Amino acid sequence: FGESIKFTTPNVIESELEEGSYTVYYEYESSVEGRVYSTSEEDINGLMLRVIGADNTEIMVGPSKGSSNYTINSRKGYSILSFDITRSGNYHIITEHDKDIVLNINKIELFTFVKYLFLSIIIFIITVIIALVSFTRKSKAIDEAYDY
Repeated sequence: FGESIKFTTPNVIESELEEGSYTVYYEYESSVEGRVYSTSEEDINGLMLRVIGADNTEIMVGPSKGSSNYTINSRKGYSILSFDITRSGNYHIITEHDKDIVLNINKIELFTFVKYLFLSIIIFIITVIIALVSFTRKSKAIDEAYDY
């Protein structure tokens, strides 16, 4: 849905973050820099994630604002945490965990979400129209066959 930062834990990374809402996903099946990760879906116990601004202000990180799962090619994951950036800038993302796991942080782009939602609705409507036209033609053909 937008910008993506994928990395393994434990780690300290520096990233330029734009103003907006971010969701942290735990990818229990993934790959980073050619290494394949396949971990248990429950391996996030004990995970600590902090986001700190250039002025040492700590950003509040909380539970995911929604529940979402995904499977994209060989990657599988689900949302676990979220945070909001109110001022674009350079931030440190600090993670601590006793296992190597993969996290993926995505910026939620409302416009992109609405665009995909709108596209899905259009595809659904077109599918219904095609089904109705096909049904009507088939019914008409059956009626004409019985007229003789």
